[in-house]
Amino acid sequence: MKKTILGLIAAVAMCGSLTAASEAKTNFTIYLGVPYYDYKVGPGYLFDDNRGWYQPAHTRVGRQKLVCLVTFYRRDQVNGGADADVKRARVLPLRIAQRYDRPNDRNRIFEYGSNQKTRETCRYLAGLDNQPDRENQDVVCLVTFFERDQVSGGADADVERARALPRNIAEERDAPDDRNRIFVYGSDEKTRETCRYLDGINN
Repeated sequence: MKKTILGLIAAVAMCGSLTAASEAKTNFTIYLGVPYYDYKVGPGYLFDDNRGWYQPAHTRVGRQKLVCLVTFYRRDQVNGGADADVKRARVLPLRIAQRYDRPNDRNRIFEYGSNQKTRETCRYLAGLDNQPDRENQDVVCLVTFFERDQVSGGADADVERARALPRNIAEERDAPDDRNRIFVYGSDEKTRETCRYLDGINN
């Protein structure tokens, strides 16, 4: 009988210790509506020295901040932000849009108040028919050099290839820090002639 009682006491003590451990595992406090835990709950959680582990607002399920990633036809149109210059518009979570938005590209992030308003405005922008008439576009010469450090010099002898293209197509292919550079030689016809000359130098 004595052994049975001692066994029951030990079992109760063990259950109590497991319960305490379980409770300790789920300890958290709430500050400004955000729960802070004493352990890392999952991926994406950050640690605050004063309060513990928490999930940033933009990664919480159902509470992601949405933005509109707008792609313009030309780089120089980005700052203007005119509807007529929009090539594409996509609704994305902020953290995803920031991956696509690079310095000196043709993208720009917009937000329009609430997530719902951002969706509506972005859908409107995406539905605009802003495709420019290519026949009326400026013709430019997209020159590709053999080495990246030859781009700023622009010497004919360093030209690997040259293509006469509508400006918006050339600007799509001309990325920062690549081996391309855009040139214009007066009229469209003069640009085509000069571009053909450059393309034939090393061919």
